[in-house]
Formats: sequence, C-alpha cells, structure tokens
Amino acid sequence: MDQRSFDYLDDERLWLLSLLHDLKGPLKTLQGISAFVLSDACTPEQQRELLSQLGPTAKQIERRLAAVFDVIRSPLQRPTAFETLDLGTLVTQAVDRFREAIWLDKPQHPDRALTVTIGRTSLPMLIYADRFALERSLENVLLNSIEAGASHIKLRLQQQAARITLTIRDDGCGFPAYVLSAPLSPGRTTKQTGLGMGLISVAANVRACGGQIQLANWPGGAQVEMWFPRAGAV
Repeated sequence: MDQRSFDYLDDERLWLLSLLHDLKGPLKTLQGISAFVLSDACTPEQQRELLSQLGPTAKQIERRLAAVFDVIRSPLQRPTAFETLDLGTLVTQAVDRFREAIWLDKPQHPDRALTVTIGRTSLPMLIYADRFALERSLENVLLNSIEAGASHIKLRLQQQAARITLTIRDDGCGFPAYVLSAPLSPGRTTKQTGLGMGLISVAANVRACGGQIQLANWPGGAQVEMWFPRAGAV
C-alpha cells in the first residue's frame, strides 16, 4: 500500500494559507443554506431551521478570520487553545455537521448518494489538543473525499495504551501519485480551482495538536490515518 507521512510545517506563509483555505467549509455551508432556502423544495419548517444556522456558521467564519489576524500580528506564535477532548465525541459532531452540509448541497447535486459511518466504542477517548484545529482537519478530509467522488466514507477510532488512532477510508479515486511521493506545496493540485492547500492544512493542524498523520491508497480508495497521544498516558 503506497503511503507517506508528514513532518511539522513551520513556514508561517503555509500556516496562513491553510487558515485562509479553511474558510471554504463554512462559506460552502452559507451557500448551501442560501440555495436551499430559495428553492421550491424548502418547507417553512426547514427554512426556520436553516436560518437558525446562520449565526453559528458566521461565528465559525469569525473565529477562522481571527486566527488569520493572530498569525499576521504574531507570525512566530501558533494560535492554539489546548484542552482535554473526547475525540470520539468531536468526530461524531463533525460528521453530523458534514452530513448536514451534504444535505444542503442536494439541490445542486440531486443524484449524489453518500453514506458516512463511524466505528468506535462508547468509552471516552481523551486527548489533549486544539478543538479548532482538529475540527478543521476533519472538515478538510471529508470534503476531499467528496471531491474525489466517494460515495462511502468510513471512520474508525481505536484506543491503545498510549495513543488513539483515527482512520478515515473512502471509496473515491484515491490520492494522486505526487501526494504520496513528493512534498506538498501550494499551487500543486489536480483540481481546476484551488491552491492545493487542503492536505497541507490537515497535516499542519494534526501536527500542531501533537499528533501524526499518514496518507495512503488502499485497493478501494484513499486512507488517512491520524495518531494522537492519549491524555494522561505516561
């Protein structure tokens, strides 16, 4: 199985570009809300529910812009807010938001079928990390799967003595060869639009949380594996 790992990305320019790139998620949510509210398929109840999401989504954009300004003001300091998190709960919440975003995208892609499953135990999976950075990483990986044509995404959480592993597999087209064989750099992408910053952002955020990441292609598509130290593990 072809694979690669990443070292920490220290370049302030890359860090800033990754923050700007990650405005894409909430902006797509706003676009989806706007399109669905204006469509004939939207009921009054759905309209009220969707409009109630505008405030939280705007807050996401505000927080991400604040992080951009923090880097501009203090380029040598990473804006992090570490806390003890249950990775299982964070992943579940991220997937719920992702499913909602895909549902909002339905008017533009009525034939799109997607299933997302999570395999985990009910036990807490505690790590010490930056919630903001992890949410952005998960959002980017899931969006990459969609853009790669995946119809099924499977997330699996495993707890070992000293670390917790999150594995994300999809049935899309897999990673291009250059992703697994050469250093990632802005501007290198197979997409018609974009800066090639998605995976760079994921790697930077995971490493900023003290974790490690590995990308691979498996026979059915792409695989992203992340490892995080367990909170309190010696």
